[in-house]
Amino acid sequence: MQRIDKVNADLTKRLDDTNKRIDKINNDLIQRIDKVHNDLIMRNDKLNERIDQLALAVVKQEEHLKIAERVTELEKTVVEMKVRLAA
Repeated sequence: MQRIDKVNADLTKRLDDTNKRIDKINNDLIQRIDKVHNDLIMRNDKLNERIDQLALAVVKQEEHLKIAERVTELEKTVVEMKVRLAA
């Protein structure tokens, strides 16, 4: 009976040690996953900022082109008015 108790105690200790190692590995993995997750969030935020900047640049470029077209139209109108006034 003592032999069975000793084997049982030894197996219990080994299982406890194995569980501690598994818990440590689990905690390490959770920390790594959290770190990667936070890094991805930060990268995503930066990417979203760049997309916003690009969208703003595109809008400004479109507005600039519209204004440039309008200026060209006004310049044509001014030239036509000068021709009419000269006649």
